[in-house]
Amino acid sequence: MVRRAFILLLLLFWGVSSAPAREVQLSYRYEHDRKNNRMKIAGEAINPGDEPQLVRYVAYCFGKDGKVVRRRRGSLYLPAEATRPFRLNIYYSLKDPCYRVRVSITSSKTYARDSYGWKETLGLLPYLFLFVVFAIALRILQDKRFKGWFGEKKTTITLWSEFNPNIYKKIDNLKVPVGDGTTTQIDHVLVSPFGIFVIETKNMKGEIYGREFERLWTQKIGRRSYTFQNPVGQNYRHIKALSRYLGLDEKVFRSVVFFVGDCIFGKRMPPYVVNRRDRFIEYIKGFQKRVLFPSQVKVIEKRLLELKEG
Repeated sequence: MVRRAFILLLLLFWGVSSAPAREVQLSYRYEHDRKNNRMKIAGEAINPGDEPQLVRYVAYCFGKDGKVVRRRRGSLYLPAEATRPFRLNIYYSLKDPCYRVRVSITSSKTYARDSYGWKETLGLLPYLFLFVVFAIALRILQDKRFKGWFGEKKTTITLWSEFNPNIYKKIDNLKVPVGDGTTTQIDHVLVSPFGIFVIETKNMKGEIYGREFERLWTQKIGRRSYTFQNPVGQNYRHIKALSRYLGLDEKVFRSVVFFVGDCIFGKRMPPYVVNRRDRFIEYIKGFQKRVLFPSQVKVIEKRLLELKEG
């Protein structure tokens, strides 16, 4: 990451420090090597200037109809007032033989390291800082943890924007004791008169395959396949732990598994396993029968908030 930033800075340094150079002279000769189906090119590059130069050149091989059938690029470092030879072998097939060759210079830049002082170099430090910040930001955006965090935040925004907070009480990232001294973490809980919705979110892409009671589900991305724990069973364990902690019947709990990533289902899923925002909202709002009194909702919310705060 930092290494890439330094490389970009060096390229910037090279571009800023380069000045117009005296024209580089190029001479070459070529011959056919029909035995090995190739064309040999030998030449010389002459730097008449008093500063080193970096020369880039390209060799074109033309067919009988005048079209380019082969192309080969190269570069040369030329010291000041010096001549440097170069060699190039262009391979061709019998179907596309070479009849004519042309070599030309594509760019020529002054390459004088000692012409740039410390003051000028320090003047480029702000650019280095910007490159480092950009590289770090790019790395964070590509990190799976950030994508997971962003998916979680997207789900939270969905919950707050679409559900009346006076009816649906939301608690995020809740750790509930299992009973053996350990805890299980629940992504989101919505407490309402229509039930307690236990929401498990998955930030995944590709195709998702799985059945309700299978131990492992499959994620397929292109030709690669990965297995992961069945989120339905995982959420059922959350419900059991929450039911035991609150002392409530499991019938008042509603399981919801929400895939927030860009994914599709390869098989038909249960109605409480969704991968679209509208279906997520529709499923939860589809419960209109009251199973809890408003006083119970307040007590449950208070206990869960106390549990979260520890």
